[in-house]
Amino acid sequence: MPAATLDSILATVTDIVASALGVDKQRVGLDTSLIYDLGAESIDLVDIRFRIEETYGFRVDQRTFIAELASGATAQDVQSLLTVRRLAEFILRRVQKESERA
Repeated sequence: MPAATLDSILATVTDIVASALGVDKQRVGLDTSLIYDLGAESIDLVDIRFRIEETYGFRVDQRTFIAELASGATAQDVQSLLTVRRLAEFILRRVQKESERA
């Protein structure tokens, strides 16, 4: 499993997103919306989820992730909240929980 710092996770997520969506890494910033800025569709999000699971060794439950983002938000808000930073923060929390269990 890669190192569990926010910076290292951000770098890994940036690589995963750029590769999965076929975009230049320069287009993938911290607050880049996967849907609005990069045009990710549902199948792309599934691909990104699988790549994250493979990289970090745990299952990414889509419902849990969306629930964390969606607290009081509309569906449209959730789409705009799906950013590289929020995805990396979610992964960091999961990595920390997994390491506490070990």
